[in-house]
Amino acid sequence: MKSIFTPSKYMILPVLLIFFISEVIAQETVTGSLFFNGINRTYRLRLPENFNKDIAIPMVLNFHGFGSNALEQEFYSV
Repeated sequence: MKSIFTPSKYMILPVLLIFFISEVIAQETVTGSLFFNGINRTYRLRLPENFNKDIAIPMVLNFHGFGSNALEQEFYSV
């Protein structure tokens, strides 16, 4: 009996789950850009649900490598 499911169909559910989980973990994503050394750079800042600007919290920097981009790196680091 031939299966009607292909491997690509199996990937949809995990990708959707990761997307929804990342939206639950960090309630706000701020995007912006800065100009440095003649190059315009963009960034994505994830803020926790209960973020309070008056309370210091640790900051984690997560850089993607050559050939990747911010959205791919965000997907990998959830």
